[in-house]
Amino acid sequence: MVSNDSLLFPEMYYHIYNHGNASDNIFLNDDNYSYFLNRYAFFVNPLVDTLAYCLLPNHFHFVVHIKKEEEICELHAEKYPGKNELSTDLIPSFISQQFSNFFNAYSKAFNKAHNRKGKLFRLPFKRKLLDNDAYLLKAIHYVHANPVHHGFVKNMHDWTFSSIHAYETNGKTSIKKAQGLELFDGIEGFRRYHKQPVDVRYKIDMDF
Repeated sequence: MVSNDSLLFPEMYYHIYNHGNASDNIFLNDDNYSYFLNRYAFFVNPLVDTLAYCLLPNHFHFVVHIKKEEEICELHAEKYPGKNELSTDLIPSFISQQFSNFFNAYSKAFNKAHNRKGKLFRLPFKRKLLDNDAYLLKAIHYVHANPVHHGFVKNMHDWTFSSIHAYETNGKTSIKKAQGLELFDGIEGFRRYHKQPVDVRYKIDMDF
């Protein structure tokens, strides 16, 4: 029996994150970062609204809102035509499996490209339910500030592989920018919030 703690449920917000196995780097060059986002777009984006992400050399973070049950059932029908409809009780497992498929696809490509064998990621991948707006704001802020927290840059805007740029520019993006800005009461509220120190209680609550 699979624990509810390891599943993902429709219309819920989650902080999804994970580390390289044994703290190994999971990105060695820009092509790795790009391919990771490409596989995310293929396997995961159809199931979620992505509000934030940050990719660092040995770990990653996403803040997502899982789509409605009806949308997920439609996706299942498109991916597996001719199979039985996805029942309500199987939807959480299907969502989690798509994340696993994403990580597996990237791991295989990474290992092949770098002549590597064995697990790339820690198992299982981490997920934290964000069950109120205050917690959701803290998570988005934490994700964007992560490169500063780990000492890669002094300013979060200087880290390339982060959704912070989607919020600060008008370019095309798969990030749900309008949805995210609404949480912060607009771009000025977003900027004010991101100038604050990261909430220490949220950092402590993370297990890496």
